[in-house]
Amino acid sequence: MQRLLSFLKQKTLYLGLCRYLLGIIMIPYGLTKIFRTQFVTGPQVWSRPLEELSGINLTWAFLGHSPWFTVVLGSLELVPALLLLFKRTTLLGAILMLPMTLNVLLINYAYNLWDGTKYMAVFLFVLNCLVLFFERHRIAKLIHLVIARAGNRRGISLEVIINTVVVGLVSYIALQPLLEYRRGTNDLTGNWFNGQPNEWVLQRQMLNDSLLPHQQQKIYFGPYHEFIEVGTNSFYNLPNQYVLNADHHSVIIKDEEGRVNFKYRYTLLGDTGLKMVTTVGTSKPSQLTQFYSRRVMHKNVNQ
Repeated sequence: MQRLLSFLKQKTLYLGLCRYLLGIIMIPYGLTKIFRTQFVTGPQVWSRPLEELSGINLTWAFLGHSPWFTVVLGSLELVPALLLLFKRTTLLGAILMLPMTLNVLLINYAYNLWDGTKYMAVFLFVLNCLVLFFERHRIAKLIHLVIARAGNRRGISLEVIINTVVVGLVSYIALQPLLEYRRGTNDLTGNWFNGQPNEWVLQRQMLNDSLLPHQQQKIYFGPYHEFIEVGTNSFYNLPNQYVLNADHHSVIIKDEEGRVNFKYRYTLLGDTGLKMVTTVGTSKPSQLTQFYSRRVMHKNVNQ
């Protein structure tokens, strides 16, 4: 009885159980990715518009889109799993496996995958953390060794100051266009940042007082001043080519060379309508009036 209790108190017993269990479970996950049998999607996914896809469909289609990337993911799971099966390489396997189990955990909850995979992701991540916990003394020695080789404190302080300034400058420069993107929400664009942009669908158009034949057309005012028009016979994607003046209710559409194509005056018709007026023709100018209805994309999609 005493031997049994002594055996049950050994750290190596629980470390062995955790590393073997984690390694054995992760081996099939790695193999299914290497042989490309995991991220498989059918025609019910590929035939649907992007905004109608759930988080599960998006995740599977994205991760399975690139064959070589799927193989790389499988290898990054398989190699640490094999390392966990050997005592001498347990710590290396657990360190290499941690980004993988953490990534799987985050993906499962961020994209709202199946409940079963969520529970499994939590279980694998906890196992990974337990292995690292049992190896904490070896990790502490490694950290101490790295710090001891880092040099004198004066050198470290100078490095910290320089890196702080560099990171601050780079972050400031990089964040300017991102902040502009976040501030790019208005009546015409919709909320691109939160994934609910406006889609304007043409209902009717008039040239002076004459009603023109119906035409299939949709327009989008995107982030970074991107204007997109999708029609029956045309598809225009003119990046950085619309200028909005909300105070004067005017929009200027430019071509790729920066030349003005159209100048519109717009009026919002309630919450769902838009009226746009411009002048067309040179020798005999006419007034073109277009009426659009708004559809908020992703609004009713269950993510």
